[in-house]
Amino acid sequence: MAFLQTFLKIVIYIRVSTLTQVKENMSLDDQLATLLKWAEENGHEVIKVYQDAGVSAFKGKRQQFDMMLNDIDSKAIDVDLVAVYDSTRFSRNEATRYNAEKILERNGVKLFYFMESIPEDADDAFIMKGINGIFAETFSRKNSKKSAVKLNSVAEQGYATGAIPPFGYQTIDAPDFEGSKKRKVYALHPENAEVVKKIFSLAENGESGCSYGVKKIAAYLNKKKIFKNGARWTPNAIHTILTDTTYYGERRYGKNRTRKDLNKDVVIIPVPKIIEKDTYLAVNKLLKSRAPNKSDSSNKAVESPKLLTSIIKCGCCGCNMVINTGKGGRYDYYKCRDKIKHSVDVCNTPNLPRAKIEKAVLSALTENIFTADFIEDNYQELKSLLAAEKNKNALKKANLQRKWNNVDSQVSSLISEIANQKLGTSTMIQRHLKVYEEKLSDIEASIDALDKKTSLPIMRFGRNHIENFVSSCNKVLLGGNTEATKALLLALVKDITVYKDNVEIRGGHLPLLANVANNKAGNPEGVPSLISIWR
Repeated sequence: MAFLQTFLKIVIYIRVSTLTQVKENMSLDDQLATLLKWAEENGHEVIKVYQDAGVSAFKGKRQQFDMMLNDIDSKAIDVDLVAVYDSTRFSRNEATRYNAEKILERNGVKLFYFMESIPEDADDAFIMKGINGIFAETFSRKNSKKSAVKLNSVAEQGYATGAIPPFGYQTIDAPDFEGSKKRKVYALHPENAEVVKKIFSLAENGESGCSYGVKKIAAYLNKKKIFKNGARWTPNAIHTILTDTTYYGERRYGKNRTRKDLNKDVVIIPVPKIIEKDTYLAVNKLLKSRAPNKSDSSNKAVESPKLLTSIIKCGCCGCNMVINTGKGGRYDYYKCRDKIKHSVDVCNTPNLPRAKIEKAVLSALTENIFTADFIEDNYQELKSLLAAEKNKNALKKANLQRKWNNVDSQVSSLISEIANQKLGTSTMIQRHLKVYEEKLSDIEASIDALDKKTSLPIMRFGRNHIENFVSSCNKVLLGGNTEATKALLLALVKDITVYKDNVEIRGGHLPLLANVANNKAGNPEGVPSLISIWR
């Protein structure tokens, strides 16, 4: 790669997920030493090293990986290239890889795999990365399946599955276990188990007979300096404990399983109980009575009097930005929730005057998105993509139709022989007919799937229809009706992300076009229907 011959500012990303990789010279130290040596030999400057130890690149939950992308996207670091040992260290999930590379591309940052040669031609590189990514994800999924089967078996035998035990418990060697590999079982952590008892006691009776909510319990424990493994309690952490059946003796393994195709059943692992089941049920009844009415989330957002609430996000830490007041309530600002909850130093996203940012967002939408030209260009692009897909699938569909004709001909011949009494309607013949019927059904389903991929998922519309829609939207956006304006934003805007120096508005082309199609022709006064599905 020619660009590697020049001086570059680089960051290094390294990752391991298992001890096996350490044995195979894939340890963090091995990866780091290799990449540092490569950088020194090529005259590059290493700005920063990000490392994730013991985490999977398939599920995409990697703090350092996400921090690296955020630092690059927010311009917190000035970097030309991200260096990784190989593509599997970067990601084993195709969607994660694609999204991460789009962030790097948007910021002009190159990606380098030490162990793999990627073509300089952009199209060739795109294909090669895609193929490598699919192989890596397939390998990871197979490993995931093997691990899930093994862990399910471990759980069914009543042993600990290797995850961090719930607060109040610890794992110890299983007594009298016979086998080459040691097994662990759950046991009470004496000190933490007493804290759990106190949490349930406060939730049920408080200190003087009046039950506490999760916020009050967290505040009580923090004030008493009773911490969770050294960290302050949060309402979410309290809620997790109060809703976990483990504490009355039933640890449910597999309840949060991401892959439902492996094993849908939850395995109950018997564990020592800290509280009685009756206490658990009573506390959870209280929790439900305190919970707000769970109406549709989109309706909740529409009911909020603040236009951008639930839509506007902090680009630094990803939190929602919420309304905060200043000067004794005279001014409203959108402010990062973490700044309010923790400290003003947690991120550098500025506070935004409510009126100013709302006006800027509406102006950007009316000037750039809700225009007849923009919508028509998107519509024509969608039709072109579908036409190309249809041409690509024409041969595949013809082959499927030929298979269907062959099977149908075989069915006809069989029925003809039965009608001419050359064959009887025996059990074997009936079984053959059922097999043929299933084959025909499968082929028809495949043809239908191809047709759906190449058919326009919305009703067709013309220029007049688009102009009616644009007029309708602009009247809503500029009409001063916050509820109607917010309904429109929720339908068409995915999120609004605020960075230190700019604001990014993201939306989807298909929801926009679907709203155009669904808007009643000849009704420019109407408000476009709310669409909750994002594409």
